[in-house]
Amino acid sequence: TTLSFGSLSTDTRDPIEARTGPASHDGDEDDSAGLPVTIAVSFQYKLMKEKVSDLYDKYKTSWEASYLQYSQHAITNVAQLYAPRYFWERRKTIEDAMALAVNSTLISKGMAQIEHLQLTSIHFQPKYEQTITDIQ
Repeated sequence: TTLSFGSLSTDTRDPIEARTGPASHDGDEDDSAGLPVTIAVSFQYKLMKEKVSDLYDKYKTSWEASYLQYSQHAITNVAQLYAPRYFWERRKTIEDAMALAVNSTLISKGMAQIEHLQLTSIHFQPKYEQTITDIQ
């Protein structure tokens, strides 16, 4: 089953509004820290067969609403770990970190695990995106 955050009519929820991290991991100064970022992401999950009974006892038939809440929280937490420029330079690293965080959360709280996660788009305020484009 696929759940997604984005602007398409087929997305489950609107894109995730988050903030970037305070500084680069490599110690570089970055005066663009803490920028708002809009993240579109989708992931495919699979229920843990041996936990379906527990899942139903806990959530009845509304587990996906909880999965969306858990995954949004995990994704915003990961976004806050990275400086804005890393969203371009290390996109795969961030996508992998988001997948790990969402999977860990769904295993521990949701009795499910993700099979794949795709970071489908990242948008900053137009002024910041233009600055990056001008530099490149």
